[in-house]
Amino acid sequence: YFTSAAIANANMSISQLGVLIAYNTTDAAGNYVINNVIPGYYDVTVTPPGPYVSDSVTNKQILANATTTVSFLL
Repeated sequence: YFTSAAIANANMSISQLGVLIAYNTTDAAGNYVINNVIPGYYDVTVTPPGPYVSDSVTNKQILANATTTVSFLL
Protein backbone atom coordinates (compact mmCIF):
# COMPACT_ATOMS: atom_id res chain seq x y z
CA TYR A 1 0.00 0.00 0.00
CA PHE A 2 1.49 3.33 -1.07
CA THR A 3 0.57 6.94 -0.31
CA SER A 4 1.96 10.43 -0.80
CA ALA A 5 0.16 11.70 2.32
CA ALA A 6 2.06 12.54 5.51
CA ILE A 7 2.28 9.61 7.92
CA ALA A 8 2.33 10.19 11.67
CA ASN A 9 4.04 7.82 14.10
CA ALA A 10 6.43 6.31 11.57
CA ASN A 11 9.68 5.07 13.11
CA MET A 12 12.74 6.78 11.66
CA SER A 13 16.24 5.47 12.23
CA ILE A 14 19.76 6.10 11.09
CA SER A 15 22.46 3.46 11.12
CA GLN A 16 26.06 3.18 10.07
CA LEU A 17 27.67 -0.12 9.09
CA GLY A 18 24.61 -1.94 10.43
CA VAL A 19 24.75 -0.27 13.86
CA LEU A 20 21.76 1.80 15.01
CA ILE A 21 22.95 5.35 15.72
CA ALA A 22 19.72 7.21 16.52
CA TYR A 23 15.97 7.11 16.00
CA ASN A 24 12.82 9.19 16.33
CA THR A 25 9.14 9.12 15.36
CA THR A 26 7.36 11.34 12.86
CA ASP A 27 4.94 13.95 14.16
CA ALA A 28 1.34 14.48 13.03
CA ALA A 29 2.57 16.25 9.87
CA GLY A 30 4.98 13.41 9.01
CA ASN A 31 8.08 15.43 9.96
CA TYR A 32 10.98 14.17 12.02
CA VAL A 33 14.25 15.46 13.46
CA ILE A 34 17.28 13.52 14.61
CA ASN A 35 19.74 15.86 16.31
CA ASN A 36 23.43 15.68 17.19
CA VAL A 37 24.52 13.30 14.45
CA ILE A 38 28.26 13.13 13.82
CA PRO A 39 29.12 13.99 10.19
CA GLY A 40 29.44 10.94 7.96
CA TYR A 41 27.45 8.60 5.74
CA TYR A 42 24.36 6.87 7.11
CA ASP A 43 21.50 4.62 6.11
CA VAL A 44 18.13 6.24 6.88
CA THR A 45 15.12 3.94 7.31
CA VAL A 46 11.43 4.63 7.76
CA THR A 47 9.09 2.00 9.19
CA PRO A 48 5.54 3.32 8.96
CA PRO A 49 2.56 2.00 10.90
CA GLY A 50 -0.26 0.07 9.29
CA PRO A 51 -0.28 -1.19 5.73
CA TYR A 52 2.52 1.04 4.40
CA VAL A 53 5.82 -0.27 3.07
CA SER A 54 9.15 0.46 4.79
CA ASP A 55 11.84 2.23 2.80
CA SER A 56 15.51 3.14 3.17
CA VAL A 57 18.05 5.53 1.73
CA THR A 58 21.63 4.29 1.87
CA ASN A 59 24.85 6.27 2.17
CA LYS A 60 23.17 9.62 2.89
CA GLN A 61 25.83 12.19 3.72
CA ILE A 62 25.31 14.16 6.93
CA LEU A 63 27.36 17.36 7.15
CA ALA A 64 28.47 19.31 10.23
CA ASN A 65 26.31 22.29 11.25
CA ALA A 66 23.80 21.67 8.48
CA THR A 67 20.27 20.41 8.07
CA THR A 68 19.97 17.30 5.93
CA THR A 69 16.57 16.42 4.49
CA VAL A 70 15.55 12.88 3.63
CA SER A 71 12.04 12.44 2.26
CA PHE A 72 10.24 9.20 1.51
CA LEU A 73 7.28 8.39 -0.71
CA LEU A 74 5.42 5.56 1.01
